[in-house]
Amino acid sequence: MRILMITVFSVVCCFLISCKDTVEITISYHENGSPFEILSLYLPVSEDSIGYKYILRPNGDLQCVGAYKNNRKHGEWKCFYKNGDLKWKSDYISGVENGTSEFREKNGLWRRYSVVNGVLEGIYEEIYTYKNDTILIKGYFENDKRSDTWLHFRQNGSKYLEENYVDDKLYGEQLTYYDNGFIQTRGYVIGTDSSSLNLGYLNIIMEDTLWYYNENTMGEIDSFVVL
Repeated sequence: MRILMITVFSVVCCFLISCKDTVEITISYHENGSPFEILSLYLPVSEDSIGYKYILRPNGDLQCVGAYKNNRKHGEWKCFYKNGDLKWKSDYISGVENGTSEFREKNGLWRRYSVVNGVLEGIYEEIYTYKNDTILIKGYFENDKRSDTWLHFRQNGSKYLEENYVDDKLYGEQLTYYDNGFIQTRGYVIGTDSSSLNLGYLNIIMEDTLWYYNENTMGEIDSFVVL
C-alpha cells in the first residue's frame, strides 16, 4: 500500500498547478474505462496529505465519499443508493470506525448504533420512518455483544417485548405486552445464543416454551419458564 501511495504522489506531483488548493487523481477504473476511485488532496501533497476519496459507479454516479488522511479513512464517510438517497454514514479515526453510525434501508427502516474502535459499543436503535420516526428496537451493545435490557415496539409506538441479555445470550426476565401496555406474559430465559433468533417477531407462548419465528424458520428457546 505504501508503494501505491508513493506512486500516486509521484503522478500527482507531475500534474500540480500552483493556483489550485487541491489536486485530483484517478487511482482505479471500472471495466468500461470510467473512473472508480478518485482522490482529491489538499496541497501541498505529502505522505500525510488530507482530502477526500470518491467512489463512483460505472455510470459516473457517486456511490461513496469520505474524508481521507494518511491513506486511511479519517472523518465522516457516506454511501448512497442509486437514486441518491443516503444508505449509510459513519465516522472513522485512522481507518477504524468510531462514533455514531447509521444504515438506512429502502423500506424506511434504519439503524443507528455506536461503534468504538471498530466494534459495537453502546446504544443500538432500529427506527421506522414511513410516517414519522418510530423506534422499533432499542438495546445496548457491550464489546460487540448484546447486553442488558432490549425493548421492542410496534409501529404505533407501544412496547410489546422486553428481554434481557448477558454476553449476547438471552438471560433473565422476559416480558410481552398487550397494545394497551398491560403485561401479557412473564417468563425467564437462561442462556440462549441470540444469533439463532430473529429478534422482533414473537409468535406464541406454548406452555413452558417460548417460540420465535420469521418467514423461513421457527426456533425454540430452551429453559423458558412461565411465572
